Amino acid sequence: MNIPCIVYDNLVGVPRSGGEAPVRSVKWIYEEHLFDLILHRKTYHLGLRAILQALRGKRFYALLARDDPWPFLRFVANVARRVIRHLWIRKAA
Repeated sequence: MNIPCIVYDNLVGVPRSGGEAPVRSVKWIYEEHLFDLILHRKTYHLGLRAILQALRGKRFYALLARDDPWPFLRFVANVARRVIRHLWIRKAA
């Protein structure tokens, strides 16, 4: 998707290139922020049900893509490392 072209067309009042209808009600999800939100949901006074309900509908993911799995796999490795570190610190305390 050529975002600069879309922005330019929008600013000068030209109909959107490509003749595609704009996609509405799509949620863009950055997995790392979602993980942090779930991890710290009590700080934000959110229940897990409220978070999951907010995720309903059409979604696009920042890291998860079939044609390029490496960013998501790296994210999963970082999450696993954080969980292990968290458990290790709890056990030591």
